[in-house]
Amino acid sequence: MGKMSSKKKRRTRNKVTRQNRFAMISITFVVCVLGAILLYSGNNLSERIAENEKHIEEINQQIEDEKERTEEIYDLKEEMQTEEYIADVAKSKLGLVKEDEILFKPEK
Repeated sequence: MGKMSSKKKRRTRNKVTRQNRFAMISITFVVCVLGAILLYSGNNLSERIAENEKHIEEINQQIEDEKERTEEIYDLKEEMQTEEYIADVAKSKLGLVKEDEILFKPEK
């Protein structure tokens, strides 16, 4: 087991230094590529989130519209069950009159 000559030590040291430099450059490249991928993915996710929030707002507006429509339907249902409404429909669509009403027909 002998001692290494100074030239062999220098070559070995240069070889190790080159390998370390190559490893550092490779790691830096991989980190940069991963960073770029994450930025791109993050941007896409931000766009999708914005689209989904817009869609949620539209759906909430539709829900409010349908609630108003439902309320109008219930109001109309209550109105349709009154005596006045039934009499108006009977008079206009069926031509019926109440017992105490007098009906005048125009002459032709």
